[in-house]
Amino acid sequence: MSNDTNRDEITAELRLEREIDRHLDDIVKLAEDRIEKLGAIGKMSPSQLRNAASVATNTESSFRTIKNWIRYQVARTSSPWPADFADGIVKDCEGLLKELAGKIAKTPETEPDVHIRLIRLYLGYLIRAFTYKKFEADTIKKGGGSNV
Repeated sequence: MSNDTNRDEITAELRLEREIDRHLDDIVKLAEDRIEKLGAIGKMSPSQLRNAASVATNTESSFRTIKNWIRYQVARTSSPWPADFADGIVKDCEGLLKELAGKIAKTPETEPDVHIRLIRLYLGYLIRAFTYKKFEADTIKKGGGSNV
């Protein structure tokens, strides 16, 4: 019976991974669009976004935990986080990512786990898009142009 249980769990996990993979382009586009809406980068650096991803990854986070951390970043007086950018991240997580989690999860019990997985992916793609946007801004400041 234990082998059947293991096999069922592995099969369910593989199905879940395939379903998530089917939506990667949507998640990447959501992250890229959020960075485009950011406008000027200001004093933000990729490390602030990496810290957000770390909060989502290093604990058994809930969306509430992540949202609380993002809002805290905005409220700090020395924070380079624009409030509308942080609000946009929260809206993306509460909107499309939550909707996708509902479609992908087989049961209501697994939906929060799927939602967190999608948020982690989104934050990773957000970091990549931001890093490129910062590279572009820095290159333009130095008088160069982007090759990509």
